[in-house]
Amino acid sequence: MAANVARNFTLPTILLSGACLQSLLTLLLPIRYALLPAFTLLIGQVLNTALISKGYIKNPFMKNARLGKYTAQIPNADGTVSQKASDKGVVVFIIGAVSYSPQGIFDPDFKKVGDFFRGMFVGIEADATKWGYLGKGHNSMDLDDSNSVSTITITYWQSIEQLHAYAQSPAHREGWAWWDEYRKQHNEVGIYHETYFAPAGQWETIYENCMPMGLGKIRHPESFGQKEGAPGGMGSGLVEARDVKYRGMASRMGRKSGFANSN
Repeated sequence: MAANVARNFTLPTILLSGACLQSLLTLLLPIRYALLPAFTLLIGQVLNTALISKGYIKNPFMKNARLGKYTAQIPNADGTVSQKASDKGVVVFIIGAVSYSPQGIFDPDFKKVGDFFRGMFVGIEADATKWGYLGKGHNSMDLDDSNSVSTITITYWQSIEQLHAYAQSPAHREGWAWWDEYRKQHNEVGIYHETYFAPAGQWETIYENCMPMGLGKIRHPESFGQKEGAPGGMGSGLVEARDVKYRGMASRMGRKSGFANSN
């Protein structure tokens, strides 16, 4: 949450806020004490970076990284992996919102859109099998060149038909009805989506020294992939790409003929 709030502000705004805070400390405290917090924090950050770079402190940014090569596969209904890579189609559905309001993420209407998005995904995840929902692979917020705040969520589904069926469900129609009324009078908040369908044998993934992301972040029944946690739970869909059928792009697509210089 703190990171998203920080992304809502431009660099000049952040620097000016820091300058105002430093000025206030200078007015309230003797100069040597007023400067102490800023210098202490800066020296601490520099020292911590140096110790991590030299290997004296464990790199916290690699906490969830999986070293080596991995690929993500979509399991069968029983959680087992097919003998053929990329044997199922996958729908990639990207959805998000953008705020052109000077209030950014604090705009009440932008918050309302976010509330509807979160509510929809709670319902989707509660009945994922019905909707053919596989999960979210990416969720972030950013500030673009025009200083507008945008969100993006990348989701994965089993079929276009199931995605469309959810779009016609009461939960989605409620949000859409609110949006229909909102856009008649306001235009400082926008919404968008993109839909892509990759048939079986037309997609592949590879992750080397990465934390789970994209399709590799999706959780599957415990009997599939790299098992984690208690039996009957959910495990990662990542599979080590050491097997010959996962070594190249063509093989990860389940193809017999390869591509030149593929990894």
